[in-house]
Amino acid sequence: MKYENGICKGCGFPRLIVNKKYYLCDKCNKERLHGKFNMHEKPPDKPLKRWKKKKYDKHPNKVAMRSDKRKIEEQWYADKREQKRADLIEKDAYRCFFCNAKLDPEEDVACHHINGRIGKLLYHYPNLSFAHHNCHREWHDEDAHKLVKQKWFHYFEERVERRAKAGDEVHIKLHNTIAMRLFKAGIYDSEIYFNKLI
Repeated sequence: MKYENGICKGCGFPRLIVNKKYYLCDKCNKERLHGKFNMHEKPPDKPLKRWKKKKYDKHPNKVAMRSDKRKIEEQWYADKREQKRADLIEKDAYRCFFCNAKLDPEEDVACHHINGRIGKLLYHYPNLSFAHHNCHREWHDEDAHKLVKQKWFHYFEERVERRAKAGDEVHIKLHNTIAMRLFKAGIYDSEIYFNKLI
């Protein structure tokens, strides 16, 4: 028996047609033979499967537990964060990392990790800073075109560039990250981008 390619009337996908009478693919023909649905009725809508469940995933809705190492690192992070906060308040330098406005010590603020929080950067003292929740959200969520329009952005970029040129490692990496972000968005051309890199 010779099969041909076509659109299956059961599932509606282009398949190899094995039943020429009903014009069905192999899977839909098996469903017809085993009584999954009546061929005179419209077949049920089948959602597209975007991914397969992993065999070892017995509890798909269960959140993975934190390892003992991660618990210790989070405790170090909490300690370093409080230490940094106390140091900044004592030096009268407790300011928003982005807009540079003074922060109220009683106010709940976001702790920003300047160069990410992977590995030791989670609790690395120079990598921690504090910011208003709005400024922090704008930095992480806004695309580069909207970010550049924020009132605080240009002053923030100048401050980072000054500290990067002074040799501060954390700010050098941040300065290059900002340049890359604006280059990828098309705000900087390649000439400006390479001139900005430190």
